[in-house]
Amino acid sequence: MRDLSGRANVCVACHLNIDPALVRAGHPEMFFELDGNMRAQPPHWREEPDAWLGPRAWLVGQATALRELSWKLGSRSDADLALRWKALHWLLLQSPAGSRLPAKTASYSSVQGASERLARSASRERWSREASTTLLRKLAQTSPEFREGRVSDAELRRRAEVLTLAVDRLWQALKANGAASSNLDTALSAAASEARAQEGFEPQRYAAALEQVEVALELLEK
Repeated sequence: MRDLSGRANVCVACHLNIDPALVRAGHPEMFFELDGNMRAQPPHWREEPDAWLGPRAWLVGQATALRELSWKLGSRSDADLALRWKALHWLLLQSPAGSRLPAKTASYSSVQGASERLARSASRERWSREASTTLLRKLAQTSPEFREGRVSDAELRRRAEVLTLAVDRLWQALKANGAASSNLDTALSAAASEARAQEGFEPQRYAAALEQVEVALELLEK
């Protein structure tokens, strides 16, 4: 459990997998984001000091989630899970570590193996303020993809879900290490509200909110 990859494996078994019968009965979707899940739990373990544990846990958790979705889709067809898979795959491709994943046209089985290797390697890598800021800036700059309409609105909504979580975890790590911006807090809150819109999701509105995150980040860095 000290190893983040092992921790993610233990947690994802329940936090992403749910019996289909429960879903049919109305149970809401299950999502898995390791850093946020860890922060929400009352501490019942000792953590080694690491100022940038959050971003590392986020990356390990999302790679593990991609592995689980790849495994599921490799054994059965599910249109909605496929959208979630595409969104998470897209998100991880934005990160430097994403270069270890196959391209968008790869099979589920190849992504399953690559994402497992990514989770294991990411659990051992150290983050820094520079790495966190660089990735946060890059994610905030993806707003044009929500305006261009190259993929369906349904897939863009799924992208918005995982992207907003990623931006939040990176920003929370920076705040814990001394950063502060009420403008960025407000912009991120607006983006999160748009991402939760479900059937009423409007890519253009989300793009506008994400652009405000980018502007606030630029002002913070001046």
